[in-house]
Amino acid sequence: MKLFSKRNATLDQLKERLTHLEVMRIDAQIALDAALIDRQNHLIEGDVNDVSVTEALQTRLEAAKSMLPGLDDAMATLGIQIRDKEAAIAKEQGRARAEADAKALAAVIANVKGALPAWLATAREMSELLGTLNNFHFQAGGVANYLSAVANESEVGLKVVLDDLSAAVAPIANGVQKITIGKAPAVAGDAVTPAAPPKDVFTYSSPVHAPIYRAPLKDTGQ
Repeated sequence: MKLFSKRNATLDQLKERLTHLEVMRIDAQIALDAALIDRQNHLIEGDVNDVSVTEALQTRLEAAKSMLPGLDDAMATLGIQIRDKEAAIAKEQGRARAEADAKALAAVIANVKGALPAWLATAREMSELLGTLNNFHFQAGGVANYLSAVANESEVGLKVVLDDLSAAVAPIANGVQKITIGKAPAVAGDAVTPAAPPKDVFTYSSPVHAPIYRAPLKDTGQ
């Protein structure tokens, strides 16, 4: 007979065991129904003076009756074990997903911090280079001012944003907050916790220094 340990049993093994007991219960019910019919037939048509047959039928009936409650109790216990195992698996999966999300957020923060200095330097360098043209063309001066404003506002604004995101890494790892990173759809049932309103004074709107380009009017000769 195959030994079964609930302590080391996997979820699939528990479910397989429950299915096996369900089949056994069906067989036990069939055996009970047959024992009832056989005893009834014996009492109606058989030799009631044959004590051995009567006792055998009664013993068979009692055995069939006692089997059902035992199976029901075992199935109920297995059902509880299965629900506990499923809950434990779901909890572990949630913990692993939370840790992965926290690591992904930390990676985004680190990448932005790593790219920021070079990006700011490039934007300011382009602004200065275009500025040396002394508004030779209006568009060049407008772009120079725009790049300078973007760099200045981004440097201050991103510090606030990155500090705020860094503070969220631990709550996400602990499952207190949830986040969806990337373009993949959110997992069903995982509601994303709305971000708290920003405490800083930045509007996060695009700088108003961007130049407006207009196509030159064509000379129609009229």
